Amino acid sequence: MNLNIVIFGASGPTGLALTRQALARGYRVTAITRRPAAFELNHEGYIIPGRLKTARQDLANFMLNNIADEQFVRKAVAIGSAV
Repeated sequence: MNLNIVIFGASGPTGLALTRQALARGYRVTAITRRPAAFELNHEGYIIPGRLKTARQDLANFMLNNIADEQFVRKAVAIGSAV
């Protein structure tokens, strides 16, 4: 599938469940988490070339610093087919 889903808070309970489901259904996933190296799916055999990418971001600071910048938000969500 060509659909890329961006999941913010991917290391939390809901984000982790969504990431697992999306990968199981064949989607590509960009998982946004504060600690990509410790991201649980990195250690569960979910590393599927080209299907799971992780990116580091502290959402609290990210949102406070950028949420009012419309162009930044547009660019940030443009990397995914669904957010």
